[in-house]
Amino acid sequence: MNLTMLLDMAVDGFGDRTVVGSRDLGISAARLQELSVAGAAAIREAGADSVVYLAVNGPAFPVAMFSAARAGVPLVPVNYRLGREQLDGLLANHPRALGIADQAQSDASSGRV
Repeated sequence: MNLTMLLDMAVDGFGDRTVVGSRDLGISAARLQELSVAGAAAIREAGADSVVYLAVNGPAFPVAMFSAARAGVPLVPVNYRLGREQLDGLLANHPRALGIADQAQSDASSGRV
């Protein structure tokens, strides 16, 4: 069993149930599945061998996690509070990664994410 199977099972059992965020404004299991399918396609299209997540916690994280799992690549969550030198050192280990970052973190990482 893997993460995508868990999401697919959630969709089969209760696809319209909110699984991320508030009941009124959150993301349903079915929508999370749709987003992860599109995200996985983008990862594959980019030729990425991993996904680096450099942002605060929020709805983008579960989308990134399920997208990476569906694409068969690792998700690499990076502490957005690290300094430029530390970030550059970590990002150098993932030259073919698809990066997900908030604007502030993208600026701090020398535009590499």
